[in-house]
Amino acid sequence: MLLLVLLALPAGAQAASKRVSVPVPANGDIAFTEYRVTTASPGKATIRNARRLGDLRIDVSARRIGRRAFELTIFALNPRGGASAAQNQGATVQLQSASGVGARKTGSADNLLSATPTAKETGSLDRFCRRPRTRGRRFFTSRRFFSRDKHRSRNVRFQAVFCQDRPDDETIAGRATLEALGADPPTCMGSARRYLDMTNEIDARMICSGPTRAIGLRAATGNNGLNCVGPTGSVCACGPACAPFPPESGCFVDNDGFAMNTRLDFRVAWEGPVQPLDITAIWVPQGSPAVDHQFAYLRYVLDPR
Repeated sequence: MLLLVLLALPAGAQAASKRVSVPVPANGDIAFTEYRVTTASPGKATIRNARRLGDLRIDVSARRIGRRAFELTIFALNPRGGASAAQNQGATVQLQSASGVGARKTGSADNLLSATPTAKETGSLDRFCRRPRTRGRRFFTSRRFFSRDKHRSRNVRFQAVFCQDRPDDETIAGRATLEALGADPPTCMGSARRYLDMTNEIDARMICSGPTRAIGLRAATGNNGLNCVGPTGSVCACGPACAPFPPESGCFVDNDGFAMNTRLDFRVAWEGPVQPLDITAIWVPQGSPAVDHQFAYLRYVLDPR
């Protein structure tokens, strides 16, 4: 896996140097990395050697989480067509500080849009989405975009897209901005969480940006779907009745097409206990057979810790 390397350099004579890294994602995808940074005097983050990065887009920001602790978040967007100039070398970011700087990686995800996240990656993104808002300015904030994207960069909403917990208009606008910058998000995106306190029931909230005929939610092998509730105007089925989807599915069909750019609620109960991380979501374009399904993006909302 190629790495995008970032360098924390001293702003003063007493400052220490620290290297941190983030994966370079696949073409059209976005990588996410999170660090816990310790310093007494945070400052501005400056992305170094930007001309060598090709089309790669980088967003660096941080929030205070303690007296000397900050949560540093880095998003790297590799636009469709690829950031060829970044494939053979890293990039550097200078974190300005009048005192020493320490950094410890607390989580990352190589390809948020196309790969099923591991439990560790899900936990990292869940922390990012749940992180408390504290008083004071943001720290180590830096964005790097081509000049032609300067206006668009002001409206990048990574949190709205990946956390899927913002108002619908913010989520839709964020998605459109990322597409304009060269990302390839799936047509259907949303979140999966427990329904109330049910151990065998999951609530999936999704927004589809294109014509969609069917949605499927699949649990782990051997845990068959039991019953379901879908959006008005749709029909749903579970278990063997979902064929050609596997029996571990709850499936939803709207032959007129699900409403686009509108929140859709899907609820499925399975025969046995289920966790949000067990769920795989698929969607079928309008006019396509069910076997031509594609994977949706799901943010897995974990139980509060």
